[in-house]
Amino acid sequence: MPMSSSPAVAVAVASAAVVALAVANRVLYKLALVPLKSYPFLLAQLTTFGYVTVYFSILYARYRAGVVTRDMLTLPKIRFAVIGLLEALGVAAGMSAGAMLPGPAIPILSQV
Repeated sequence: MPMSSSPAVAVAVASAAVVALAVANRVLYKLALVPLKSYPFLLAQLTTFGYVTVYFSILYARYRAGVVTRDMLTLPKIRFAVIGLLEALGVAAGMSAGAMLPGPAIPILSQV
């Protein structure tokens, strides 16, 4: 394989992986809402704390590897906390509405 096509192949594979994971996320989202239709807030909280765990694990690994420095960690975090709070509220509202909507309407809801 020529050296010039290697980045293009890597981008194509990464793009395909992102699309596949996004589709899996949407399908699992609806599948989880079927048995837990009465508990969308609980499901939203589990999802949010799951994401927080994954993201902090990645941050910790990058910090240990030296990619993230102490100077980077001194950045004020209140804006990120507000963004996270709004995201959590959005997930909770989306789960509440998604439990009542048909499957094809959920992607439209998330894009609005």
